[in-house]
Amino acid sequence: MLLTSSISLFLRFVSLSIKFFFLIFIFKILSIDDAGKYAFLTSIIIFSIQFIGFDFYMHSHRKIISTNDNKIISKFISRQFSFYLCMYFIYIIFFFCFNLYFNFEINLFLFLFICLIFSEHIAIEISRLFIALEKNIFSNLIFFVQSGFWMILIILNYFCEIFDTNLQSIIYFWLLGNFLALFLSYYFFSLIDLKMNISFIFFRFKNFKKAISYSIYFAVATIAAKGIDLIDRYMITYYLDFEDLGELAFAMNVGSILQTFASIGIISIFFKKLGYYFNKDKLIYKKLIIKVFYYLVVSMIVLIPILYYSYPLIASFTDKEELINNSYLFFTVLIYYAIFIFCMFFYLPIFFKHEDAYNMHMFLITFLINLFLNIFLIPHFGIIGSIYSSIIAFLFLLCSRLFKIFILR
Repeated sequence: MLLTSSISLFLRFVSLSIKFFFLIFIFKILSIDDAGKYAFLTSIIIFSIQFIGFDFYMHSHRKIISTNDNKIISKFISRQFSFYLCMYFIYIIFFFCFNLYFNFEINLFLFLFICLIFSEHIAIEISRLFIALEKNIFSNLIFFVQSGFWMILIILNYFCEIFDTNLQSIIYFWLLGNFLALFLSYYFFSLIDLKMNISFIFFRFKNFKKAISYSIYFAVATIAAKGIDLIDRYMITYYLDFEDLGELAFAMNVGSILQTFASIGIISIFFKKLGYYFNKDKLIYKKLIIKVFYYLVVSMIVLIPILYYSYPLIASFTDKEELINNSYLFFTVLIYYAIFIFCMFFYLPIFFKHEDAYNMHMFLITFLINLFLNIFLIPHFGIIGSIYSSIIAFLFLLCSRLFKIFILR
């Protein structure tokens, strides 16, 4: 058990480390303009994956972890992936209608882009599924191939100069990583005694309706959250250009260290215990939640100055003068991430109280606030205006959660 956990943690750490390094390295191998395009494409893919998945895995996995019967497990896995098959069909119709309306040319790139979205989504869902099946090493190997291996290939290719390293080749390598992850998944499934029937017919309309009704609160809130990121990037490209988006994306990539440390290094470690004691023992829960808050505050007090003063050194690695001289932009990004982390923290009691409808409504309002502020602030303040918009929007979300917690007391 200890060996399995150690290997899983090691694989996850290596994958995340490679991913972080790649998000910095990409600004060295691409122009800032192309890096901005990559950031925009990534936002579209993340938003699309959330739309397709609709957080249905939460319902499916809750059923899977409650039984050891392989027939029941197979039934829920089949239902889950049949749901995704339906969503792929809906997404394709929506995607092509969107392209026809805006007179975009249907070409090979659009086909590859859809393949990238679908393969990325299915690999993510399979990786999550293996965690529910308590096959953590399988899950983390898939995650490594999908999120780290192809990035290593790009870095090696850049130094070996086998192919031209550009935005198009990055898409091809990304696709390669996803398909390798899917082949690996197929092999892992062959080692497990599960028989699945995935089809449109298997997933009946009443099951589709149940899936949507169960997942809607979580899904709409998450789609709104991803939509904030997408609309930020779209507004920058609309009012400014991809180079400005590239500068913001670099600052966000470096600043994400703060969020990653808070979510993975602190909140996720205490999450299960907090959930268990929330209704069992309020005194223990109170001690734990205070401890988590203390750790978050201390970590931010330590990390924010370190990241701020390290930023010019990290940016100098890219050999891009425009990125090196963006210290104020990066400072505002760190403020945004600090507010975002407190939003995550104060969501915990709301989540444990099952106030999902409230959370969804507040996220939708946050999305609208961010949208309208972007329209006003970006033309006047440039890329800083986008961060100001997000800071104000998430301050509203933070206040709404504090208010709700006060009411629930």
